[in-house]
Formats: sequence, C-alpha cells, structure tokens
Amino acid sequence: TLQTCGESGEVLHFSVRIPDEFPSGDVVRAQLTSPEACTDKEWASWTLNQGWAVQGLNASVLSGTVRGTARVDSLACGALLAAGDSSGALSLLHFPCLSQNARARSQGAVHLGAATAVAVA
Repeated sequence: TLQTCGESGEVLHFSVRIPDEFPSGDVVRAQLTSPEACTDKEWASWTLNQGWAVQGLNASVLSGTVRGTARVDSLACGALLAAGDSSGALSLLHFPCLSQNARARSQGAVHLGAATAVAVA
C-alpha cells in the first residue's frame, strides 16, 4: 500500500503491484477509497505532514505553517519524528505525534531557508 499527501492536505491511498517483468512492465496501481482498506497499516516510515500519526504536528510546534511546508520522516522503530519547516527549523518529536500540545524534544534553526526534505537513518 502506498500513501500520498497533496498540497491541499488530502491524503490518498493506493494498492500497488509490481509485475514480475518489472522494470519493463508497468506498475499496477488502484486507488483505495474505503477507509477500512487503510486502517491499522504498519508503515515502514512516515513522511507525510498530514494524517493520524502526525496530528499533533502543528504551528505551535513548528515555526512555519505546517500544511505545505513541513517535511517529516520517522524512524522505522517508531520512536522519533523529525520535522523541518519553512523557516529552516528542525524539530525532533515523539512518534506518533498525537497530542495537539506536542512539544519538540529538540528544536532549532539549521538552514538559512526552508527545509525542503528531512530523512532519518
């Protein structure tokens, strides 16, 4: 299953199948429209700035506007969320980040401009 998030904040889910003859064959995908089809998925990581796992990520935690500017990634073990924003700040939070009053474990400016990507290894 694949999930995407648009600039409008819309989260979409797709079922993806890679044919045996890949890469010469096309990847087969179908949009999942039933909420039940996407419930209780265990994601390898989380890179969307919208959705259940990051609902506590908000403007009081980040120095910029979250929608469209926050870049996020989580550790595979699910303990840490890193988020970069439009002012170049990096915040480290608990993952999943559910509380609307979430406080960053660490936060500070690391870029002169907007953070365009965040990756955790």
